[in-house]
Amino acid sequence: MVELLERPDQRRRVRPDPAIFDLSHLQQYTSGDAGLERELLDLFLRQLPVIVVQVRQAQTAYEWKFAFHTLKGSARAIGANALGDLADALETNAALTDGDWRDQVMCRIALAMEDFKAEVRRLDH
Repeated sequence: MVELLERPDQRRRVRPDPAIFDLSHLQQYTSGDAGLERELLDLFLRQLPVIVVQVRQAQTAYEWKFAFHTLKGSARAIGANALGDLADALETNAALTDGDWRDQVMCRIALAMEDFKAEVRRLDH
């Protein structure tokens, strides 16, 4: 008996949790082109550490707002809903003097980023 192998483009893709990553949103902009989706996701994932550095180094309310506004726009464009919502909530809250609060914010961002990356990895399996 000969086994038929599925071609990679014919595999059923696992759908990520839309609260974290709305793949349908991304697919609207890529017309379902999986290669373009991957390219945009890779670009976004490479951009995330740069934005996190901007947040960590923000010294003024303007720098804080700019960093979170950038994160919000990038996240929402790609369909990273939870990360975009978190950035939106933090964009206008520039309590920069409280080091403990800032550490909590950075922890929440790190967790949201990891959740997003986990959902993206699910697409690869």
